[in-house]
Amino acid sequence: MRYNIRIKNILPLLAGIFLWHSSPALMASSPETSYELDEVYVFGEAIETAKNDESSINKTVIHVKDKINAGQIQSVGELLKDIAGITVQSTSGGARVAMRGMSDDRFAVAINGNLLSKLATPSVQAYRYNLEWDTIPVDAVQKIEVIRGASSAEYFGTWGGVINIVTLPAPEENKTTVKTSHGSFNTHKYGLFHQESSENGRLSWTLGANKRNSDGYNLNTWQDTEDFNASLQYQLKEKELLSFSFGTNHKKQGIENAIGKFDEWRTHDYALKYATSSSEISIFQNDRTYTTNQMMNRTTSRFMTNQGFSWKQTLQKKHHTLTYGLQEQYYDFDFSPADMKNVLHGLYIQDKWKLNSELTLGLGARYDVYHVDLDSTLNPLFGKKGNPSTASYSQLSPKVSLTKHIQPNEEIFASASSVFRPANIGEYFYWGNLYYDPWSSNSAAKKLASICGISTQTEWQEKNGALQPEKGWSYELGWRKQATPRLSWQLTGFYNSIDNYIYQSYPAAIRSGYTSSLFVRNIPHVTIKGAEAALNYAFSQRLTGNLSLTTQNASKAPDFFDPGTALESLPKNTVHGGLSYQSGPFRTSIDVYYLSRRNNLGGAATTDLSLLYEKKNATVALSIGNIFNKHTQDETGSFLPGTNYSLSLQYKL
Repeated sequence: MRYNIRIKNILPLLAGIFLWHSSPALMASSPETSYELDEVYVFGEAIETAKNDESSINKTVIHVKDKINAGQIQSVGELLKDIAGITVQSTSGGARVAMRGMSDDRFAVAINGNLLSKLATPSVQAYRYNLEWDTIPVDAVQKIEVIRGASSAEYFGTWGGVINIVTLPAPEENKTTVKTSHGSFNTHKYGLFHQESSENGRLSWTLGANKRNSDGYNLNTWQDTEDFNASLQYQLKEKELLSFSFGTNHKKQGIENAIGKFDEWRTHDYALKYATSSSEISIFQNDRTYTTNQMMNRTTSRFMTNQGFSWKQTLQKKHHTLTYGLQEQYYDFDFSPADMKNVLHGLYIQDKWKLNSELTLGLGARYDVYHVDLDSTLNPLFGKKGNPSTASYSQLSPKVSLTKHIQPNEEIFASASSVFRPANIGEYFYWGNLYYDPWSSNSAAKKLASICGISTQTEWQEKNGALQPEKGWSYELGWRKQATPRLSWQLTGFYNSIDNYIYQSYPAAIRSGYTSSLFVRNIPHVTIKGAEAALNYAFSQRLTGNLSLTTQNASKAPDFFDPGTALESLPKNTVHGGLSYQSGPFRTSIDVYYLSRRNNLGGAATTDLSLLYEKKNATVALSIGNIFNKHTQDETGSFLPGTNYSLSLQYKL
């Protein structure tokens, strides 16, 4: 095993839509907790949190476990729809997630603190280029920690923030649960989960397995998925814990409208962590195999490995909380005869300095070294003599933040952060696919160049240029308050100024003439700005609601291939609201999701309903999606399902 780096508007509208609130999400936090961390609890009662944790303004409790049990939520990506600042677009190929106007290659995703690699599974469908959220078993998720923006020095290459998916539980009881669900499109799911602790409580473990199959809602969008996950924790001493986790997922999915063709993913995740009250050491590995199966048994496979090591130390001294560490991560992408490797090395330090009872100053910096090897000796795709096949980049990125505590349950905050993000393996793959493509009559690059008025390969490569890392600054300004034990809100504005923005698209200048390969290149400058708002209220001990709104706008500098200035792949406005009600063993929630116009697609709102009844050890749940049968499309123009349902039964042995 090899290790190497990682380092990783609207208040009137708020009031108007507030009566349509969604799954109870109540914000909370303690004064000593940093403002930038939101904890989204999948388990837990939002109402109880409102009553018992009045001082908290950083924890977001979203009681979505009922929706998971009812079959309304099938992936971690869908789980994130309830969070302000996060945009989730459903597609026939799975969920696409964006954070503060950034796709998931521009924010960090971690499992139990170990950063995933975005493990881009490149193919000709752009939407399959992003992180495969469906390969993370949603039933195993205990909570999600969200760090918004780029203010944390601990994570590498993030503009939008950090999403840490926590799957390691500390079982409070020994139990075994079985679950089955059946729904529209001949969808069936079966699951088994077991958790147990030793008598002295020092040793605990969990096991989970799920199988799901569906015919899909469009032509040839069938899906078969199997996953297994396990975790083991051992308390060596008080506040000293050793943990190991393992997960595997096998997914097959038909390629829409392509009878006889399907995509296949196999994933394996391993992690070992040693933690005390002041330090953490982690070793992890993620393996992915992606195969496109064509007709007549023709297959194309790609293999990806992400290995890493991290060490973090925290020191508390008077008014300072100092965190520092190092990270190593190594990515390997093998698509014979292509062989690409990325290596990242990072050091970081961050100080939270309490200047007085009201002001907290955050100072941080990280230094990253990044190396990419396109392996031109093994891969003719990148092997034209004289062209660069390796590149190294480094940068020191300072970060500063200031938080003013107006009162125990209210604060305003601001931050400015330097960001450095090199291209990931998938971006290098698509860039190199055209930059180094053989210059022949049938050459994809030559056809593109001809449409753009370029006659030689030298000029083509000059216009494209080498793929440079993104650099720039990220700013945010916000206010959050727990006004009463029942009511809380948060308003945040953000602004990102990005140089060398790595753009993945079919530019307007060439879209009509050639569309069979994603075109990746640098754009001189891009600006992404917006605001996010969240409002949470407990009407009573039984009825709670929340409302979240995100508005964002992106613009680009004109470049040779596209003189336009608009970036419209993401909806400018996203609204989520709903209500949740609980009375004894009965619980129900109604959710409304609205995505405004993006690209050539109009805006649309859908409404989902879930009902759950629990008695003793048995739970029966019903989920009805898109109850008003609204016709919506994903970014590729494919129609998403109309009204659909899922009925499930869960029993605790």
